Amino acid sequence: MFVQQVPLPLQGLGLRSESFFHQDTIPVRGCPFEVRLIRAMQPAAEASGCKQQLIVDIDVSTTVAVTLDELDATLEQMRYIKNTVFFGYMKDAEQRFK
Repeated sequence: MFVQQVPLPLQGLGLRSESFFHQDTIPVRGCPFEVRLIRAMQPAAEASGCKQQLIVDIDVSTTVAVTLDELDATLEQMRYIKNTVFFGYMKDAEQRFK
């Protein structure tokens, strides 16, 4: 798994967990890729019935140039990495992000 933990807010600065923005850039070992994982927590609209919303964005980029001949295979690898991170990170999300 790429991401092992949920970031905690900086308590000493008076930041609350109800609202935060956190970004990590994680190199993929043995591959010319890196994953950018962005998480934002914000209060939900009152009409939704939820207290908070978790926004997750996962971006995979290559660290090397790719030729047109390599493009399809590279995009498949990037899609696989993105899906692996997303489904691994969001597993049991309701319990992890309370």
